[in-house]
Amino acid sequence: MQAFLIKSLQAFLLSVVLMFSLVFQPSVAIADTQALPACVDSDCNCSDFSTQEAAQTVLNAFQGDRFRLDGDKDGAVQSDVRTNLFDCS
Repeated sequence: MQAFLIKSLQAFLLSVVLMFSLVFQPSVAIADTQALPACVDSDCNCSDFSTQEAAQTVLNAFQGDRFRLDGDKDGAVQSDVRTNLFDCS
């Protein structure tokens, strides 16, 4: 009886661990985080990027707007195509 209870408890704990691993997945959507700039380890600002595309890659890599790169909350880092400058605010 004791062996059965231990195996049942082990099976339950394994199912709990699996459930949490599915529910609490890391927020990084990109598999290769080494391709991202070093600022993702602390705090990225617009000045950390030379192009809008680089800032957009970081914005897309994390759920939510972790680094406040999307000032108007439309899912895109703001860009002025004429001057190739972008503004996160």
